[in-house]
Amino acid sequence: MQDKVIQIEEHLIHLEKQFDELNQVIYKQSLKIDELEKSVSSLNDKLDQNQSVESNNQLERPPHY
Repeated sequence: MQDKVIQIEEHLIHLEKQFDELNQVIYKQSLKIDELEKSVSSLNDKLDQNQSVESNNQLERPPHY
């Protein structure tokens, strides 16, 4: 019986370690996702600005184009 309790405790310790490692992975992924979302937002803003400028340039072309 005592051996069984020791095995269960060892298994529990192992699971706790895995749990902590997975939490760290999730935390790092969350930070990376936040960073990527900011980058995408910035790129979308730049794209919108470029499209706006391009649209204005097309309107300003002389009629012979």
